[in-house]
Amino acid sequence: MQRLTGTLRSGLMGIGGEHTGWAMLVPGEGSREKQVEVDVSKVAAMARAMDGKSVTAEGTYVEKRYVERGPTRIFQIERFWTCFEPGT
Repeated sequence: MQRLTGTLRSGLMGIGGEHTGWAMLVPGEGSREKQVEVDVSKVAAMARAMDGKSVTAEGTYVEKRYVERGPTRIFQIERFWTCFEPGT
């Protein structure tokens, strides 16, 4: 099991609808954020409530084969919890 910490976002789309519709924005190099596509199907109700919030998620990376996008690495979330930013 691996962990990711970042901001959970919904409403995303891919070519031909080939996207889970969810991603986490995680810290990247420097001040840039990296978008990681995530599968929230196991925690859907909680994910909808936490959309736009900072969370830490546990899960595993899986490869999904899309027709247009080809093999794509997706983080399949098993569980997650909120993160509290310092000063908030």
